[in-house]
Amino acid sequence: REARKQYLFPSVTEVIKVMASPGLEAWKQTMLVTSALTIPDDEKSDDLDALAKQIIAESRKPAMDAAKRGTEVHNGAEAILWDNKWDTEDAWLNEVYNWVQSNVLSVKWTEKSLVNSELGYAGKADALIDHQEHGLCLIDWKTSNLKRSGKKNEYKPRFYEKWLLQLAAYRECLDTNPHVVSVIINSNEPQIFEKVWSDEEVDEAYDIFVNLFHTWCWTKKYNPIPKSA
Repeated sequence: REARKQYLFPSVTEVIKVMASPGLEAWKQTMLVTSALTIPDDEKSDDLDALAKQIIAESRKPAMDAAKRGTEVHNGAEAILWDNKWDTEDAWLNEVYNWVQSNVLSVKWTEKSLVNSELGYAGKADALIDHQEHGLCLIDWKTSNLKRSGKKNEYKPRFYEKWLLQLAAYRECLDTNPHVVSVIINSNEPQIFEKVWSDEEVDEAYDIFVNLFHTWCWTKKYNPIPKSA
């Protein structure tokens, strides 16, 4: 209500939520069923409503733990970029450090709030760096639970389209036109994978994001840019 009065902008991630995530929903359902089947009988509530809430709470713990770990790695990565203190005992952060040493020539900024005043959205991007191979790059750290596959049973990165939508929306807020890069940190083993999205992919993704933005405005019955503006 207050946001509407002040014509506040939605975040990039909030806008992207209007796009269906069937894989995520399937995973949530699996967690619900797993929680229901694994809660010890002596810990189950006799009240069905209370039991349902207990099952839901238990099913959310893996996602909460993953989010906490993602924040730890993300904060560590930011500290490494600025040559600040970080946990040198963390094998994953050591892998981030090696990646930074091999690829990052300089850091322009980290954790910067970006605003698109023309369309009406905002968000916070991870970092803008000067990459040794690719030049100016807008990067996004992602801690991901990778799966093994193939004859060699190796971890295979999967770069999701929603990540590209997010980066494309952020790049549109900049005066410069950097490459956009997703950097995956494998949560199962200290490994890093990076993907430089092509300009064609980024342009197409931004067009999709604009459509999602208008869909968000329509479903919320709210336009952050007043018609008189």
